[in-house]
Amino acid sequence: MRDFGSGLQKPKLDDEVLSELRHAIVNPLTVLLGYCEVLASRKDLPDDVAMLAHELLTRARECAGAVERLFFVLSGENEMAQPDSFGHEIGQEERHAKVLVVDDEVVIQGLIAKVLGKEHKVVNVSTGEEALKLLEKERFDCVILDMNLGGELSGRDLLERMQAKMPHLARRTLIIGGGSKELLSQVASEFSLGGYVQKPFRPDVLRQIVLTMLLAKQE
Repeated sequence: MRDFGSGLQKPKLDDEVLSELRHAIVNPLTVLLGYCEVLASRKDLPDDVAMLAHELLTRARECAGAVERLFFVLSGENEMAQPDSFGHEIGQEERHAKVLVVDDEVVIQGLIAKVLGKEHKVVNVSTGEEALKLLEKERFDCVILDMNLGGELSGRDLLERMQAKMPHLARRTLIIGGGSKELLSQVASEFSLGGYVQKPFRPDVLRQIVLTMLLAKQE
């Protein structure tokens, strides 16, 4: 262990153990946080239910913050991820995009469909092989790809295939994952992607990054 000041020492975990721990904690937390935001945003709730929904959302955000700080300490990253903020409002021209979601977690697929489904057509697939087949025969405005994808084609494998066969999609591809912010940033930079989001993510941040990619598509 190393002393990081104030008598505190940073624990050392094997990278594989850290990755498994992050995946086990972050995926269900992402779903919880996402659906709490969806519930709290509803306008048709009775006052007492709305109050409880906002209280639950507050607690979920606090939990997400605590988990983020935990993995910040365990991973040794230089800075904590900050929520991205954007100044755009969604206009009619950015609505109704066709979005391909590539994630082997059905609950994450459902969450993203819930977050984006009112404004866009969302198509879910669970493997890189399915994604590649669809991308080769259909047109998509953007792609959301889980880097921790299971199956024969990993998230990186799919990015490499996309880079070779459809490089125009790079700026419209968003990667998500429970890995470190530094790793996601490196992959996004390496493949010149539209962005990345670390799990657990806020639905409004995901929505705004998709919007930003769609706006960039028009430039």
